[in-house]
Amino acid sequence: MGKFDEAFTTLEYYKNRPYVSQEVEELLRDMPKMIRMEEQKRNSLSTMSDDELEEKFKSEDSNTLLMAIDVVRGRDITKFLNKIQNVMVNFPKQSIRSLALLLLVQKQVNKELRFNHIGEIIDVNPSKIEPPFVGEPFNSIVRALDAAYRNPVLSENAISILSTHLIYIYPQPLVVDTQVIIEALYQISNEYLNSEMKESLEERCQEKGLDLEAVKTLISDIKKSLDNF
Repeated sequence: MGKFDEAFTTLEYYKNRPYVSQEVEELLRDMPKMIRMEEQKRNSLSTMSDDELEEKFKSEDSNTLLMAIDVVRGRDITKFLNKIQNVMVNFPKQSIRSLALLLLVQKQVNKELRFNHIGEIIDVNPSKIEPPFVGEPFNSIVRALDAAYRNPVLSENAISILSTHLIYIYPQPLVVDTQVIIEALYQISNEYLNSEMKESLEERCQEKGLDLEAVKTLISDIKKSLDNF
């Protein structure tokens, strides 16, 4: 199943859920047209010559750059390194800079490059960097979230938030105690889902023996990455 087919399948799932918000219902009605437009844009990029695709990497539009990054996966990446390097250093949004780096990590590009990491220019070699969502560290956090929450909706929301944060701080690892991560994501996920919590953060941290300030700091860091993503 292609990406856009998956998008339509996911859309049908949400359209059948009992929303009460008129704004959400209107958005869901408009989504098929929006998805189809994005599909057409993506298809037009896939048929472009390398020279035309290079020009797309000069775009200031995030969506155009995301589609260019996706299309260039199937091309000779060496032809686009200078353009991708420019995105990694100069594009305003950290998420786009990180996704450009992730493309080179996926392609195992063995070259020293410059990368704008949340305002600090660092040297990176994509062939020596681990992707953010592979291996036991990430999988163990996902398992711990599922076990702690025992609520699929809350877990799914928390994993999505965590993934966004990991992309934002990439290639910096998240070196925080797992239980602190679980509690921080619990607080943010419930807030975003408008769920009422019986206990305050202070009470939960005291009950679980967690460092309150560490949890607050991580909550602040994650919210910052979500706001700036």
